[in-house]
Amino acid sequence: MKISGFKLVSLVVCILGFYIGMKTYIIRNDNYINKRIYAIESQVEYKAKRCYIESYCHDIVTIDDLYKKGYIKSEIVNPINGNLLNKNTLIKYINNSIEIDWNELEKPLNK
Repeated sequence: MKISGFKLVSLVVCILGFYIGMKTYIIRNDNYINKRIYAIESQVEYKAKRCYIESYCHDIVTIDDLYKKGYIKSEIVNPINGNLLNKNTLIKYINNSIEIDWNELEKPLNK
């Protein structure tokens, strides 16, 4: 059975369209996840800094401490895996800046 030139061109165009569509979806999804991670980091950093400045937090605190003290009102979901953010994530206030151990928000290198 002979494949006509039109069918071959159509097949190539379909494969290229599918490939381009999938790449576009992956890039948009990665951008969305990166924006969500930035928003979560900014929110937790802001709330922790407020807690330290208002003298309710001292030395090292955790995200759970911020929940208990009312600085974070709702549960935070990790955009990478959909689980709740680890409440034992450590937060330190050193030299007027917040340092947070974000191990769980690191994106896996599987791409």
